[in-house]
Amino acid sequence: STKLYLINSFAKIDSKMRIRLEQIINVIYNWSYNRGYIDVYYEKVFIRGVRGLAQLTHSLIDESLMELLMDWRCKFLSRRRY
Repeated sequence: STKLYLINSFAKIDSKMRIRLEQIINVIYNWSYNRGYIDVYYEKVFIRGVRGLAQLTHSLIDESLMELLMDWRCKFLSRRRY
């Protein structure tokens, strides 16, 4: 009963309103259909790119920092007198 009432309420919509409603539904459908493609490219370009850059900078900073600390330690120990 409620289903028929809902269907009948859509049937009573005038033609201009129905065309506008179908356009809105079409825009939403196209957006949701193309969203999958956008997500794939977003993940490939931005997510993987940022992760790769973060891993690269982390490894370089980690390596450089360790070298700096070891150099500082060696200089400090060589100046130390017993």
